Amino acid sequence: MNYILLSKEMSCALRHEPQAYGLELDEFGAVDVNTFVEALRKKEKWKEVTIEDVRHVILHAEKKRHVIEDGK
Repeated sequence: MNYILLSKEMSCALRHEPQAYGLELDEFGAVDVNTFVEALRKKEKWKEVTIEDVRHVILHAEKKRHVIEDGK
């Protein structure tokens, strides 16, 4: 798993183009984590991504751009 590319994809999906991933963010810019993972999986190169991969990116990222709180 290329976690650097996954981190960039996560930022794109959550910050720049959520509509391109079929995501509707709440008023805080958050989305259900399971919905998020499913949206990533719709992209061919991320079809194997797991919630653990997303957690890995969050835990090891230099820039703390993402968090998981209350399932979002």
